[in-house]
Amino acid sequence: MVRQILALLLLCFASACDTDMYFDTSACRDGDANTVCPIDGSRDGDDSAKPSHFASGEKNLELLKQIQKTVEGTISFAGHYSRAYVPCGTGCGSYWFVDRRNGAVIPSPDEAAEGQMVWDIKTSHDSDVVDVTYGARDGTSSSGCVKQSFRWTGTEFAEARPREPTSCPA
Repeated sequence: MVRQILALLLLCFASACDTDMYFDTSACRDGDANTVCPIDGSRDGDDSAKPSHFASGEKNLELLKQIQKTVEGTISFAGHYSRAYVPCGTGCGSYWFVDRRNGAVIPSPDEAAEGQMVWDIKTSHDSDVVDVTYGARDGTSSSGCVKQSFRWTGTEFAEARPREPTSCPA
């Protein structure tokens, strides 16, 4: 009886991972597929698409060129996204994600409060969670930073954890 229950549980676990587009990631193999692996479609393509268009339909060709110049060469987010940082002056810049399956570009979450800006983002290759650190807009104050986490749903970033105080990046 115990063997039958164990076999049934293993079969259920295996079938759940087979439906996940990241079924071969460590997160899914360890049973954490619902907490770290997004399910947003099939993995078409070879994960090498260059930034080619904004997912929102925006037509800012100059910004797109900057993203093309600064995009990372590795997959750094949610199994098929690469990160790009575009500077816009002293203490100013924006983070972007490039879908390496189709070249779509999406902005990182930016819920900065008044007088704050994004100082840093942390991502992981096999996770759909982005940790964003906000700090003073002047870019020099080393206190008063907050961290907030967002989960990529496949179409938008949703709050995963509320803001909490954190140390400012060096």
